[in-house]
Amino acid sequence: MPRIIIKNKGSGLICEKNSLLLDVLRRNGINIQAICGGLGLCGLCRVRVMSGAVSEPTEHEKRILGGLLSEGWRLACQTRVLGDLEIIVPEARKYILEEYRVGRKVKVSPLLKVLEITYCRQKASHTESVMSCISPYIDFKFSHTALSKIPEQLYLHGKACLLYDVESREVLDLEENDRTYGVAVDLGTTTVVAALVDLKSGSVLGVRSTYNKQIPYGNNIISRISYAIKGREYLAEISRAAIDTVEELIDNLAPVDRENIYELIVAGNTVMTALFLGISPHTLGFYPFSPPFTGMLEFKARELGLKLHKEALVKTLPVIGSYIGGDIVGDIVTSGILEDTTALLVDIGTNGEIVLKKGDSIYATSVPAGPAFEGAGLSSGMLATEGAIHRVFRSRDGIEYITIGNVEPKGICGSGYIDLLAELLRAGVITKSGRLQSKDPCVRRRRGVLEYVVCDNVVLTQKDVRKLQLAVATFKVGLHILLSKTKTSPEDLEKIYVAGSFGYHVNPYNAIEIGLLPKVDPSIVEFIGNGSLGGAVMYLISDEIRRECRDVYKKVEVLEAPLEKSFHKLFIESLAFEPVT
Repeated sequence: MPRIIIKNKGSGLICEKNSLLLDVLRRNGINIQAICGGLGLCGLCRVRVMSGAVSEPTEHEKRILGGLLSEGWRLACQTRVLGDLEIIVPEARKYILEEYRVGRKVKVSPLLKVLEITYCRQKASHTESVMSCISPYIDFKFSHTALSKIPEQLYLHGKACLLYDVESREVLDLEENDRTYGVAVDLGTTTVVAALVDLKSGSVLGVRSTYNKQIPYGNNIISRISYAIKGREYLAEISRAAIDTVEELIDNLAPVDRENIYELIVAGNTVMTALFLGISPHTLGFYPFSPPFTGMLEFKARELGLKLHKEALVKTLPVIGSYIGGDIVGDIVTSGILEDTTALLVDIGTNGEIVLKKGDSIYATSVPAGPAFEGAGLSSGMLATEGAIHRVFRSRDGIEYITIGNVEPKGICGSGYIDLLAELLRAGVITKSGRLQSKDPCVRRRRGVLEYVVCDNVVLTQKDVRKLQLAVATFKVGLHILLSKTKTSPEDLEKIYVAGSFGYHVNPYNAIEIGLLPKVDPSIVEFIGNGSLGGAVMYLISDEIRRECRDVYKKVEVLEAPLEKSFHKLFIESLAFEPVT
């Protein structure tokens, strides 16, 4: 009889050969969701097969999982046990994406290293200072904190272990224990995620996430620019909100002494990065929308009001252009796209970013898709929090849905809207031109406006469809311009990497159906999760990744899609809900 080892739970099960994996897990008290009744429709019963013999993927699995199949992901309700297995059963899904998938392994070479210097007291003289021991290291900088300790340490112990940043070659302090940490931050417009990293081992010790405290100042970058440029006090206020968000996350990470945190890496779009650093985004608010800075910036944490080690450094992943920031650099180095010949990377959100790798060249563009993908401005729209419908599928009984937390629905978040649009298009309830059909029994007219009733308190109105249509069309134009400018067709693409928390929840078949992704075989679509965070984490621990980030900054050619003469013509042509070909 086959034996099943659940690696992340430390348990082993025995079952009959050809048993349905979902049934085996349920019989043994393993909590796994499958609210579609095991029909292969909801996609919630995902498990990862690490090794062993199982049945071939079904059509339902190919549709829902796409490129994840190649990583071992399967639907338990569709998978039969043919021999001994090792699997991972995921814990309940978090509301904010904290996970990321790294495209390849990297050698651990931390940003903070130790240099040992020695001193022989017997050979000392009254004319030679104890500090002469550091004279061979003339290219190093020494913080006041380090210099204040070195003479006594050398005199009493004959040696000193210096903690220095390998990029700036600044000695921050003496190593007084083996606890040195860094923090990686994905600074998003809506959500912020932080990871605590052990700079000795390269291990991630904890990850926490929350909503950006800047949201009250506006749910998009335009409104935040408008607030920040009203005056220095307004800029300081909105900057402090971002700092406070990160401070809160650090408090909630593993219980370590903040004095042992020496490095903080921030990955964010250009506006978010500027606001975090307290730099005015004024130039981004007016034509020609120039970035206030490009490349990487470095500051002392204390200059920004962050309570870490007194000499701790804050660095940004490189900003490339007005709307191509360090978050996209993080996505690029995390995904593995640099190893591909022709591949696409998309980060779908309020500000949609698209990257094309073709040969030795890298092209990037950004389009203002608007906040509809975050659920903003829609009659039943909401962020991806508890009660949000985030998955929609069609069964024999009509439209079915799944809410975050499996509670009563309060509204719909971005991924739910993409699923709903695609399913209604397939059913003919919405035409390709975006018109709701009044003949469907779930469509009603209220206050003169047609709306599709998802459930008692959740609807999709004709106005909602139009707003989503505009967002999708804007993103499609970015795709069109990037592909046409580089003479690339969807058939040329080897991979499409989808980054970000919104993209992580999107069904690739549905995204292709409405035109958010080019018309390709869904199996080439890979979800990398929070690539921005992944890039920041790897920057802390890998010299190879640090070099790649610098190379990407120099190499990326930015195409300003909204400034193209053909933008408005393409926008009109892209309003139809149909795949990009």
